[in-house]
Amino acid sequence: IDFVSAVNGTHAITLNTSGNAPLGHAANITGLTSISNTFSGNAATIGSGGLPITPSKGPITQTGAFIVTGNSAFNAGGNAVTLTNNGNNFAGAVALTGGTTQISQGSALTLGALHTGALTVTSQGDLNLGSGSVSGDLNATSHGGAIIESGPLSVSGNSTINAGSAAITLANASNAFGGSVNLTGG
Repeated sequence: IDFVSAVNGTHAITLNTSGNAPLGHAANITGLTSISNTFSGNAATIGSGGLPITPSKGPITQTGAFIVTGNSAFNAGGNAVTLTNNGNNFAGAVALTGGTTQISQGSALTLGALHTGALTVTSQGDLNLGSGSVSGDLNATSHGGAIIESGPLSVSGNSTINAGSAAITLANASNAFGGSVNLTGG
């Protein structure tokens, strides 16, 4: 399934295909659910219906910014999740499941449940790391926003957490950091 022109409307769209699901042009819809082999999205504005994406055999990538007012869930199994457009604006929590995972946002960012390989997360404001497991290194940068968690974090690799001069609060007694932990904060 390939969208060769813009998709607009007040309805939620569900894509369920054994093929790939490239969203090649801008979308402005209430919600988008994709269950496919791979998912690649261009610019998308998604309303309160959220953005749950679950490819069965490949990575999740983007070529344009995602603007989502609801919660988002990206589940690539063991495949990569690459959401590094600085124009992303996820207003709700973002759950991430994947191999090597990267996510960026040009404002504050709240992560939800985590089940990833190495995780690199960058915000331009407060950063909530959510809760869950990172099987690899964790690199988190908030560019001066406070960094917190919503539940326990388990990181098997090294952790580098940089809040500039802002506070870092990772005080859950069930946290498990397997490697070295390097903190930069106020």
